[in-house]
Parts: sequence; structure tokens; C-alpha cells
Amino acid sequence: MKKSHITLFVLFLFISVVCTARNYKQKAIKPAPLFLKNLRASRPLNTWADMKGDIIQKRRIKDREYKILKSKIKVGILFTKIQAVAMIKLTYTGPDGTESEKYKVGQPYDGSPSTVLTEDFQENSVIGDYGISPDDFTMTFLYWKLLDLKQNRTVSVKGLKCRVLTLANSEKTEYVKIFASIEYRYPLKVEWFKAEDEKPYRTMVIESFTRDGELGGPDKIIVTGPGWKTKIDFENVKFGYRKKGIPKDLFK
Repeated sequence: MKKSHITLFVLFLFISVVCTARNYKQKAIKPAPLFLKNLRASRPLNTWADMKGDIIQKRRIKDREYKILKSKIKVGILFTKIQAVAMIKLTYTGPDGTESEKYKVGQPYDGSPSTVLTEDFQENSVIGDYGISPDDFTMTFLYWKLLDLKQNRTVSVKGLKCRVLTLANSEKTEYVKIFASIEYRYPLKVEWFKAEDEKPYRTMVIESFTRDGELGGPDKIIVTGPGWKTKIDFENVKFGYRKKGIPKDLFK
């Protein structure tokens, strides 16, 4: 595995494929719907990823007083022809010793609502305490409704030129701003807003990635909100093609 900072080369969350034939530089700004369509279609089909590491959150309780949360995190993702399927498992120390909770998520590529299933239900679920949602790992926000068909604003994120798209969920209670690399067609930053707010209640940024040949994905992700910061550090990351076999413990 080779590691590098995102300023040298960028791939997104949740798993992406680096293929020279796919890398392109736009000579003109494409219409927002077409850019979003390309963004959704950039996923590597019939591939898998197995990511293991730590998730740590630091939350301010009051001046100079913080609460620290720590868990082991495992994410297994399979990109089929019709949907992305992910398993997210957190393992942590609870009042009765080692505890865990597991989620399975399915996100169809046709834009149908994602499905989140909880296998190891805990009365006091901890995944939300970290400021993340299981369907973040299947990039469900990419399938929300595009609000402005004429969006063409560009900004720089980590030294790369990015297109800014604004999408809303089906209930219109939330919206996101996606900052996606124009050259590589992957989101590098995402901001979530409540419908009535102008400031995001959480922000996700990819800090670095790891890759092996054509397959790769993020290994360091930062998610922040008012008074808290969560860091996801995947220390053990594996990628592969479905036709060559899928790890038996991918979804365990």
C-alpha cells in the first residue's frame, strides 16, 4: 500500500477507483445535472473494500473540559451493479465490558431511498454520538435532489478545483453542499445544513487516502460540528475485485 496526502491525489469516502482513462480535465463547465450524473457514475462496480481502524471524538463539555469517545470501526463495502452495500461495525468498552453495534446499509444507484438495518441493537446507540450516520459510507447524499440546475460555482479544496452542488433530502428538512473535484469527479468535502439554517451543523473533509494499483479510498476522514471533532483513521485497508473473491468476513 502507498500512502499520500490528498493534495497529491484525491479519492473519496466511503471507495473509489483511480483509472487514467477516467481522469479528465474539463475545458468548460458542464451543466450541474450532467456533472452530478458523472459524479454518481464514478463508482467502481463489482469491487469491494474492507477498512478497519479507530474512530475518536473530542467534544467540549465546557471551557477547558472535554469528553473523549473511542471505538474500533470496521467498514465493509461491496459495489454491485445496482447498489452499494455497506456494513459498519463499532466495537467499544461499555459498562458491561466490550460491546458492539452493527449496521447494514443499501443505496440503490437509481436514487431510491437508502435502507439502514441495525443488527446489534443497543438501547443507547453510540454511532450518532460521533456525528456520523451509517449511510454516510454509501454516499447517500449524492442521491438527494439537486436544488439549482444552473449551479456553476467553483472553489479550491486541498489545492484542487472543486464544483459546488447543493442538494436537498426528499423531506426537504436538510440540504447538503458537496465540494467535488472537477478533475477526479469525487466529493472532497460535504457540509450538512438544517433547512432553516445558513451554517452547517456538521462538515466532513477527506484528509488523506491510500491506494493499491487501480483501487483506493480514503484512510483519514475528519467530521466536525459545533463544539466537537471526530477523526476516522483506517489503519488497515484492503481492496479487491469481486471476480477474484470476496473476504468471508467482509460483512462480519
